[in-house]
Amino acid sequence: MRLGNGVRIRPTFGQWAWGWAGLALLVLISVIAYENLESIFNSQKDFVVGSLFSLAGFCFAKALTRTRGQRALETLRDEGVFEYISLADRNIRAGTERLGDYHDLECRDLEFYRNAGLLRVVLDDLDKATANIVDLRQALGIEAAQEHRLQPEIRLNLISIRRNLREGIGRRDQAYEWLASRLDRANREAWDTFAVLTSDMQKASLTLDSLLSTYVAFPPAEYVRTILDYLRAAVVRSEEFKSSVDATPKIFDVMVWDLNNAIGALEQLERRLQTKHGQ
Repeated sequence: MRLGNGVRIRPTFGQWAWGWAGLALLVLISVIAYENLESIFNSQKDFVVGSLFSLAGFCFAKALTRTRGQRALETLRDEGVFEYISLADRNIRAGTERLGDYHDLECRDLEFYRNAGLLRVVLDDLDKATANIVDLRQALGIEAAQEHRLQPEIRLNLISIRRNLREGIGRRDQAYEWLASRLDRANREAWDTFAVLTSDMQKASLTLDSLLSTYVAFPPAEYVRTILDYLRAAVVRSEEFKSSVDATPKIFDVMVWDLNNAIGALEQLERRLQTKHGQ
């Protein structure tokens, strides 16, 4: 039974039990009435049949009577609670999307990393709020968007990849500090390439964080594919940057090594996900 707003009331186990008990009694009545029709009419037919019908009616009444929980759900619906939950869900998702857009817009800034940590904390808090809303909707029987869950071993692999990627981003920041005092700011082509490299790495990191979030909105394989695209582009940009300047610090080469390691691990994970999906 639906209450509106995507809320579905499901019969409880007790209601199903009472319903089946009532049906069984009706079958029993039919058998007695068919096999012993003459004796029922001749001896206390009103008492026997009447009692059985009363008992069957009691069972059906118990099966059809709303439970206290169902009445509570109707009260919540009448008070507009479900609309408030849906509105909060929409606002949280909209806020997360706008912050993600802001991140993608600002992450080309070469010194974005200095304040990126606070933005990541806010996005993590919004992710937890989204997960809380999803759990609340499920607890109240409100239909929610499809949720994708990572298997524990895949999550562990992704956590390891994220650690490598964050180390690579940290080495990118160290490389920038080295380059900032040595590379002429007039070399716009080189700095623009480095900015694109920075953007690709930051976007890959944010997408990986989204995949490891409590609530995963899309199939994991789609996230992995997007992360790989960003990281492959970052490796290409790193090669272009290195060829456009006279020298780069050793830490820059270690950063590229981190990126290639992350790509290799993600490619293996992508094949595993494709195999599981094919099965």
